Amino acid sequence: MNNQINPLQSFQVVAVHRVTGRPQFAKVTAPSQVDADDFVADMQPDWIVIRDNFDLPMVDAIFQA
Repeated sequence: MNNQINPLQSFQVVAVHRVTGRPQFAKVTAPSQVDADDFVADMQPDWIVIRDNFDLPMVDAIFQA
């Protein structure tokens, strides 16, 4: 059993307001960037969170071609 607790860090979350299209910024304390993004996406449903595309290898492959 692994009971390790990840230290909290401060992460910046960037989003676009769903209605106005204006950029939104939030500084969130969380264990990871993914957790910070998820927290903002859940708490601000009118914000579209801009996420890093590290988990989308096909997008990188398309733009490198």
